[in-house]
Amino acid sequence: MTGRTAPTIATPTTAADATDRRHFRHTLANGLRVVVEEDRRLPLVAVNLRYDVGSRDERPGLTGFAHLFEHVMFEGSAGVKAGEHFELLQAAGATLNATTSFDRTTYYETIPTSHLELALWLEADRMGSLDLTAETFDNQREVVKNEKRQRYDNQPYGDTIQHLHAAAYPDRHPYRHLPIGSMADLDAASLEDARSFHRDWYGPNNCVLSIVGDLDADHATALVERYFGGIPGHPHVPDRRAPHLPPALDEPVRAEVHADVPAPQLTIGIRVPRNHEDRGHDAVDVLARALGSGRGSRLFRALVVDRQLIQPEHAIVRCEHLHAHATLLVLKVRARSGVDVADIEAAIESVLAEVAAAGITPDELRRVQVTGLRGFHASMATVTARADRYGKAVTEHDHLIHAFDTPARLEDLSLQDVAEAASRWLKPENRAIVTHLPSSEAHAWEVNTSA
Repeated sequence: MTGRTAPTIATPTTAADATDRRHFRHTLANGLRVVVEEDRRLPLVAVNLRYDVGSRDERPGLTGFAHLFEHVMFEGSAGVKAGEHFELLQAAGATLNATTSFDRTTYYETIPTSHLELALWLEADRMGSLDLTAETFDNQREVVKNEKRQRYDNQPYGDTIQHLHAAAYPDRHPYRHLPIGSMADLDAASLEDARSFHRDWYGPNNCVLSIVGDLDADHATALVERYFGGIPGHPHVPDRRAPHLPPALDEPVRAEVHADVPAPQLTIGIRVPRNHEDRGHDAVDVLARALGSGRGSRLFRALVVDRQLIQPEHAIVRCEHLHAHATLLVLKVRARSGVDVADIEAAIESVLAEVAAAGITPDELRRVQVTGLRGFHASMATVTARADRYGKAVTEHDHLIHAFDTPARLEDLSLQDVAEAASRWLKPENRAIVTHLPSSEAHAWEVNTSA
């Protein structure tokens, strides 16, 4: 990759002008979108590459590839041997990792200022010249299969989200299967399948590079051009057509799982607007926090304080922030000893019906707004977290301002917005319900699904 003259840096965004740091956005000729932020407070720089590919982009019969590549990308490239990516950066004092979701794959490192060039060279080398051999592919396939066994197959309740998505999404929908994939698909995958996946999705024009920290924007942009500018963009990214999916379910879907688990567990998925639909999703996110965030929430009071039905340490209410299609508001609770799971479901239904009919109170809305603002500011406190937010904003919205607009969106939500969301989405028919029940026979798994 040859050096080039650094491009002119783009004008800072309106949102960035309001801060004490300098933000710039630029797109290279090969399509790589670049965000640079100067923040001189600590001698650290965060580098974040967000590839716009996740398990939603996998073809039927070839699941698990997005997550598999999270591993394979550390297995060597033209200038780097297998394992050296970690070794070189850790020797330089960096922390680094990678993650895969339904919608994206992210690689990131936070490094001392003086080693920015090393990080950029390493990331460019594997973007442009990944050394994908039969040996590395087979080795990492076994690593992923072991991860699946440890985290999903051999853990009590480890299959919860798998069953929930299978109930909430129709056959062949991109969100029906999890990023970990299936054993059968991983076993059947070929080296050419893997190389084809890399050619389709790992080009510079399907990636956002965010660099945040103790740097000079001109120098950082010149380094990006030097190391990434010579990587050719892919001619096309595959079409992402997906089956039509109405936001809500027409009727409830149930899955009953008999397994070697210590106590009954109830998981409810409520289909709600996707993350990209800002206002509708924001109202649902506030609704989820009012229902289940903290000891003052509706469900905590009903299930723990008033009736002691569940184990509070195993209660979760959250929104899955999925981007491409309708997402899920998830309620997961585990029964106390001797409690019938039907009583828990009835208590939850009572709370949901109450909120669907009357919305939430002004005090609840304000509590959620305050905690949401606190969470936003916490997420902006480190260069690592901000680099990730910038990559997300540009990938999903093609505009950096979405990394900063959480406070305004929260303050703009009204009681009426939340009441309308509750009335629309908390209907009994819009439920995917997974019940785990202790099996009388250890390790005997049985799943019954009914609509």
